[in-house]
Amino acid sequence: MSGKNIRIGMTTRAPKLDDRPLAKRVGLIILATDHTTEVDFQRLVASERIGVYVTRISYANPVTPENLMKMQPSLTVAAELILPDESLDVVMYSCTSASVVIGDARIEASVQAAS
Repeated sequence: MSGKNIRIGMTTRAPKLDDRPLAKRVGLIILATDHTTEVDFQRLVASERIGVYVTRISYANPVTPENLMKMQPSLTVAAELILPDESLDVVMYSCTSASVVIGDARIEASVQAAS
């Protein structure tokens, strides 16, 4: 150091933080084994106004209707992990095969149970 004294002071007011730094928040539930969706989704959707927040769920190969159905209980837990106690504008589940087997209504109910 050059011998200068540095004064450090305390302020009595808290800093003003943005309530919601991004206008829109998208929650994304993907498989733990997924190598592409998170990167592609960030590239296609995220921007200065839109944030993408990702959580992952376990999946066991091989792809069978039984293994796909086993993911349904994990959807609620996964959705709860995306920005807990914060609002999201959209929550998406990125597994086409499981979506077909489980069905839209049950997937929606599982995700909604997290809010």
